Amino acid sequence: MNLERLCREHLPDRHHIDVIDVLSEPERAIKDKVLITPTLLKLEPRPVRTIIGNLGNSLVVLQALGLPPV
Repeated sequence: MNLERLCREHLPDRHHIDVIDVLSEPERAIKDKVLITPTLLKLEPRPVRTIIGNLGNSLVVLQALGLPPV
């Protein structure tokens, strides 16, 4: 998974990933305002950020998460 690799490389021991299946937990998807998949929600530290789509481009994902590029 692209997200696991990115976190392992850039946030070692400083991340927690919850994978939610929107078909089996539709209430959670509605609560978190997930309307399209795949969606990544970064909740902490604030500000909350939402990324929709493929996470294959690490530079774009890092920028979207507010993390310094490598």
